[in-house]
Amino acid sequence: MKRKSILKIIIVLICYLLIININLLRYKIGFLSSLDWNIQRPIVLILETLSCLVISFALIKSFKVNKSVFDILGLSKGIGKGLLLAFLFTLPMLIGFNIVGSFREMTLKLLFAVLYNSIMAGFVEELIFRAFPIGFFHRVLKIGFLPLILITSLLFGLGHIGQGNDNLINILGVVATTFFGGVIFGWLFIEWDYNIWIPAGVHTFMNMYWTIFDMNITNNAAGNLWSNVFRGASVVIIIGATLWKIKRDGSNLKGNWLVVKIADNV
Repeated sequence: MKRKSILKIIIVLICYLLIININLLRYKIGFLSSLDWNIQRPIVLILETLSCLVISFALIKSFKVNKSVFDILGLSKGIGKGLLLAFLFTLPMLIGFNIVGSFREMTLKLLFAVLYNSIMAGFVEELIFRAFPIGFFHRVLKIGFLPLILITSLLFGLGHIGQGNDNLINILGVVATTFFGGVIFGWLFIEWDYNIWIPAGVHTFMNMYWTIFDMNITNNAAGNLWSNVFRGASVVIIIGATLWKIKRDGSNLKGNWLVVKIADNV
């Protein structure tokens, strides 16, 4: 591997670590700690988004990539199509939760939770954990999908450790669930023509149903039996629809599953 290639991957890696550690850094330095959570949360999510976009613009320019930032990150794809497919993919959760569970009382706190933890967080997490690493490491630097998705999904899972409430069994359940979700979201992003709105929409709708329905679920991603039955049904539909698309149009991976080959022509 040439020195130029190694330098590129180091640059992108440093940029990526900076982006995913913004939230952690604010705790370390006490940034925004004096503000109410309802003010802190959107500010942090906006900062994460802006940092991702600014760093992406800088990388595109420095690497002289012949594509726009919005194309590399999948933001230029059809948002309407992406959200419609995401809604259809998650219909089993909506229908099942409505049958087995019940709507929570609509309060201002719940509305903020939907806005911040479902809509904004769903988009920002897909931008950071799928769009950026897949866009630059896989699409630009040509790193194989499998090692990349395993590492980023593990980081995604570890980012949810706090939901385990210091209980080892809960922590393992949360990390395993979010890790698997990260793998599915990454694969979905690539095989649906790099349309980030599809995994972001699926992530958002899943989070939203988790928030607005009372399913007797502890406040973490692992869920209980019924919630996982209906979530599992949505995952089966996602996998089936994606395999159907691959059979019809061919795979966007083009065999690049394990190869770790850094491109020099970017």
